[in-house]
Amino acid sequence: MGRIISRTEQKTWRGRLNEIKNHKQMMIKYNSIQTEFERAIAQEEYSELLKQHRPAIRAGQLAEHEAALQKLERAHNRVKSEKKKEIAGWDASRLASEMQVYNMLIDQAIKPAWNQSRKSIVYYS
Repeated sequence: MGRIISRTEQKTWRGRLNEIKNHKQMMIKYNSIQTEFERAIAQEEYSELLKQHRPAIRAGQLAEHEAALQKLERAHNRVKSEKKKEIAGWDASRLASEMQVYNMLIDQAIKPAWNQSRKSIVYYS
Protein backbone atom coordinates (compact mmCIF):
# COMPACT_ATOMS: atom_id res chain seq x y z
CA MET A 1 0.00 0.00 0.00
CA GLY A 2 1.34 3.47 -0.94
CA ARG A 3 2.42 6.00 1.59
CA ILE A 4 0.08 8.94 2.04
CA ILE A 5 1.87 12.25 1.63
CA SER A 6 0.74 14.97 3.98
CA ARG A 7 0.23 18.54 2.83
CA THR A 8 3.31 19.69 4.71
CA GLU A 9 5.55 17.20 2.92
CA GLN A 10 4.52 18.66 -0.43
CA LYS A 11 5.54 22.19 0.57
CA THR A 12 8.82 23.90 -0.05
CA TRP A 13 10.95 25.08 2.84
CA ARG A 14 9.43 28.54 2.50
CA GLY A 15 5.93 27.09 2.71
CA ARG A 16 6.86 25.21 5.85
CA LEU A 17 8.36 28.36 7.35
CA ASN A 18 5.17 30.29 6.54
CA GLU A 19 3.13 27.54 8.18
CA ILE A 20 5.15 27.95 11.38
CA LYS A 21 4.81 31.75 11.24
CA ASN A 22 1.05 31.52 10.69
CA HIS A 23 0.67 29.15 13.63
CA LYS A 24 2.65 31.55 15.85
CA GLN A 25 0.48 34.49 14.73
CA MET A 26 -2.67 32.54 15.52
CA MET A 27 -1.30 31.72 18.97
CA ILE A 28 -0.65 35.41 19.61
CA LYS A 29 -4.01 36.49 18.18
CA TYR A 30 -6.10 34.12 20.30
CA ASN A 31 -3.92 34.07 23.41
CA SER A 32 -6.15 36.45 25.33
CA ILE A 33 -9.31 34.34 24.90
CA GLN A 34 -7.77 30.90 25.41
CA THR A 35 -7.70 28.91 28.58
CA GLU A 36 -4.40 27.66 30.01
CA PHE A 37 -5.13 24.19 28.62
CA GLU A 38 -5.75 25.55 25.11
CA ARG A 39 -2.54 27.61 25.29
CA ALA A 40 -0.60 24.52 26.36
CA ILE A 41 -2.03 22.50 23.45
CA ALA A 42 -1.24 25.31 20.98
CA GLN A 43 2.31 25.55 22.34
CA GLU A 44 2.78 21.79 21.99
CA GLU A 45 1.53 21.93 18.40
CA TYR A 46 3.91 24.81 17.69
CA SER A 47 6.84 22.90 19.20
CA GLU A 48 5.91 19.84 17.15
CA LEU A 49 5.77 21.93 13.96
CA LEU A 50 9.22 23.36 14.72
CA LYS A 51 10.63 19.91 15.41
CA GLN A 52 9.05 18.47 12.29
CA HIS A 53 9.95 21.24 9.82
CA ARG A 54 13.30 22.50 11.13
CA PRO A 55 15.46 20.00 9.16
CA ALA A 56 13.68 20.70 5.87
CA ILE A 57 13.84 24.47 6.41
CA ARG A 58 17.55 24.38 7.23
CA ALA A 59 18.30 22.14 4.27
CA GLY A 60 16.32 24.42 1.95
CA GLN A 61 18.01 27.54 3.24
CA LEU A 62 21.46 26.00 2.90
CA ALA A 63 20.74 24.75 -0.60
CA GLU A 64 19.50 28.16 -1.68
CA HIS A 65 22.53 29.83 -0.10
CA GLU A 66 24.93 27.42 -1.81
CA ALA A 67 23.21 27.99 -5.15
CA ALA A 68 23.58 31.76 -4.71
CA LEU A 69 27.27 31.38 -3.84
CA GLN A 70 27.86 29.20 -6.90
CA LYS A 71 26.09 31.73 -9.10
CA LEU A 72 28.25 34.50 -7.66
CA GLU A 73 31.41 32.46 -8.22
CA ARG A 74 30.44 31.80 -11.84
CA ALA A 75 29.86 35.52 -12.35
CA HIS A 76 33.27 36.35 -10.86
CA ASN A 77 34.90 33.78 -13.11
CA ARG A 78 33.18 35.25 -16.18
CA VAL A 79 34.39 38.75 -15.23
CA LYS A 80 37.96 37.47 -14.78
CA SER A 81 37.79 35.70 -18.12
CA GLU A 82 36.50 38.79 -19.91
CA LYS A 83 39.20 40.94 -18.31
CA LYS A 84 41.88 38.49 -19.47
CA LYS A 85 40.44 38.52 -23.00
CA GLU A 86 40.36 42.32 -23.05
CA ILE A 87 43.92 42.62 -21.78
CA ALA A 88 45.14 40.03 -24.26
CA GLY A 89 43.41 41.91 -27.09
CA TRP A 90 45.45 45.07 -26.55
CA ASP A 91 48.97 45.32 -27.90
CA ALA A 92 51.37 48.24 -27.71
CA SER A 93 50.80 49.53 -31.25
CA ARG A 94 47.02 49.41 -30.93
CA LEU A 95 47.21 51.20 -27.58
CA ALA A 96 49.48 53.90 -29.04
CA SER A 97 47.16 54.50 -32.00
CA GLU A 98 44.10 54.67 -29.71
CA MET A 99 45.84 57.18 -27.44
CA GLN A 100 46.85 59.27 -30.46
CA VAL A 101 43.23 59.37 -31.65
CA TYR A 102 42.01 60.43 -28.20
CA ASN A 103 44.69 63.13 -27.98
CA MET A 104 43.60 64.50 -31.37
CA LEU A 105 39.96 64.52 -30.25
CA ILE A 106 40.88 66.34 -27.06
CA ASP A 107 42.97 68.88 -28.97
CA GLN A 108 40.13 69.52 -31.40
CA ALA A 109 37.70 70.02 -28.51
CA ILE A 110 40.04 72.35 -26.62
CA LYS A 111 41.34 74.56 -29.47
CA PRO A 112 37.97 76.05 -30.47
CA ALA A 113 37.23 76.81 -26.83
CA TRP A 114 40.70 78.35 -26.39
CA ASN A 115 40.35 80.45 -29.54
CA GLN A 116 36.89 81.57 -28.47
CA SER A 117 38.11 82.60 -25.03
CA ARG A 118 41.02 84.57 -26.57
CA LYS A 119 38.56 86.61 -28.67
CA SER A 120 36.60 87.62 -25.60
CA ILE A 121 39.67 88.86 -23.73
CA VAL A 122 39.91 92.61 -23.67
CA TYR A 123 43.42 93.96 -23.66
CA TYR A 124 44.07 97.16 -21.79
CA SER A 125 47.07 99.23 -22.48
